Amino acid sequence: MNLLSLFTREELIAGLEITDTHLRVALLELKKEKDSSKKGVENLVTKVKFLAEESLPDNVIINGSLQNAENFVKSLKNLLDKSELKIRYVIASIPANDIYSRVFSFPKTIQGEKLEETMKLTMGFQLPLKPEDVYLDWQKLETSGQNEILLSAAFKKNINDFVFALDLAGLKTVAIEFHPISFCRALDAKNDETVLIKVRQKSSIGIFIVKNKVPLFVRVLPEQFSTKKLFDKELEKIVDFFESEKGKIGKIIDIGETKIIDKFSEHPEIKKDNGKWLVSVGAALRGLTPRAEDNFISLMPIGTEQAYEYQKAIVFFEFVSNAAVGLAIFFIAAFTGVLILIMTIQQKVSKEVENIGSLPLPSDTAELENKARELNNLISATSDIVKILPRWSAILEELKTRIISGILPSSVNLPSPNGIINVSGIAQNRGQMNQFKKIMEDSSVFTEINLPLTNLEQKENIPFNMSFKLKNTIQIYE
Repeated sequence: MNLLSLFTREELIAGLEITDTHLRVALLELKKEKDSSKKGVENLVTKVKFLAEESLPDNVIINGSLQNAENFVKSLKNLLDKSELKIRYVIASIPANDIYSRVFSFPKTIQGEKLEETMKLTMGFQLPLKPEDVYLDWQKLETSGQNEILLSAAFKKNINDFVFALDLAGLKTVAIEFHPISFCRALDAKNDETVLIKVRQKSSIGIFIVKNKVPLFVRVLPEQFSTKKLFDKELEKIVDFFESEKGKIGKIIDIGETKIIDKFSEHPEIKKDNGKWLVSVGAALRGLTPRAEDNFISLMPIGTEQAYEYQKAIVFFEFVSNAAVGLAIFFIAAFTGVLILIMTIQQKVSKEVENIGSLPLPSDTAELENKARELNNLISATSDIVKILPRWSAILEELKTRIISGILPSSVNLPSPNGIINVSGIAQNRGQMNQFKKIMEDSSVFTEINLPLTNLEQKENIPFNMSFKLKNTIQIYE
């Protein structure tokens, strides 16, 4: 583990493209390079650090939804194994099949808190999905002379399935977006030109209309539109609808005809197939944005800065936990060494006492015997102290195995073997907190599990304080 990255919180975030046929990952970095036109001046330049792809077996992802998590995780691990650098954090870009996306226009006078209140009303009245079934997010678009907002929504189950599978593969998810948002970020396109881009996948065809690197229209046609006649008819309807609402479409192209922005176009892998890496590189570009400035859409229960800090805290807890176990092993070894030393000294002293016993008794024999007896008592007391030291490392290891995804412990209080042990922390949601309690109740080591219900109105990021005892205190002395 890179300790400097852990404490300074500087770690690269990769972009991961997920489709029904393949996975692609891109990792970018900012490097200082000397400016040839200005002596002594260095500029930050974005460079490609790593690119790789891995094919997915059939039916792992169908219509944008994860159907086979086991094969997905296996393929994802194969992809990550191709990198010499440990990839820990990702911004995942998923298919747009089940994504609702729409651009809303408002008067310029609606800004700040008024804009947030207006969006809440808009989501309540114009969203064609139940708000409790989806993750929602929106971002303000940088368009000239207009006040426009891009709203997106995705079903919670689909997002949770992806996040869980990414976690099983050892990845911490910072944000989840969908393909059009990602590839627009890396797309080499003229300003103010409206372009319709067709993206053909195994079981669907995506129709995305973009302008100024913003997806203004998103539609994914199912497999039955794969015939040319039906597709052309539906495409004509989409063009007519959009042009009647938003204006003329400049050109219609396939994703393979697009180009990536110039600063990446000379990379050997990208040069072979320019449009192939648009999505993963676009997601990776977002990863270079400071977390506090990342205001892009993320279809997760928490924002990107919170998600990054939460995942960082989990990694830090794992490090501290492992360090605690390591220190416990070190102290056990130290105590064992001290015990062996004491036993050696005890044997030598006993031998010396025996030798003394064979000598002619001097006048101060009684005094010497008393001193020898006191020394033996001290050695015996030292041995007893070593034996009664509790072995807390076994308890910490058992607790570590009970921690599940979504539970972030912040402190552990170990008063005494017979006392009440307390674990405080934050649960991502109430369901995960209840699951954590059930797992603790199933333990053969812990008993009297108590998890008071607090902050009942809070549904996410819930503080908790769990208490419990040891079933058998003898086990920590074995």
